[in-house]
Amino acid sequence: MTASSEKFSRNRVMNRSVHALITVRIDPMTYQRVLGDELRKLRKQRGWTRKVLQGKLQTEVSLQTLATYELGTRQCSVVRLAEICLALEALPQGIAPRTCLVGHQRNATKVGQTRLFWR
Repeated sequence: MTASSEKFSRNRVMNRSVHALITVRIDPMTYQRVLGDELRKLRKQRGWTRKVLQGKLQTEVSLQTLATYELGTRQCSVVRLAEICLALEALPQGIAPRTCLVGHQRNATKVGQTRLFWR
C-alpha cells in the first residue's frame, strides 16, 4: 500500500467515524422508557414512594401519571420533567445525558461501517 492510498484509507475511516457521531435517530418509545427508568432510579435512591414524590411536586399529578412516566408509557413534557427533577433534588440537564447514553447502549445497531443510534 502506498503512502497516499494509506492516507486515503485512514481519512475514509475517520469520515465514517464522524458520520457515525452525526447520524442519530431517536426512537421516542425507547427514550421515554429509559427516561422513566432514570426517574424511578432517582426516586428509589432517595427511598421515596411515588406518594412521597407526588407530595413534593408543585402541581397536582396523579400516582397513575407518575407510574406511566416511570414505565415510559406516557410522554413527559419538558416543564413536567423539570418539576419532577427539582422535586427529586436533581437537575434535568443531568438526567438527559444519562438517558441518551443508556439509550445509545441499548439501541446502537451496526449498519455497514456506520453506527446508527435509536432506530
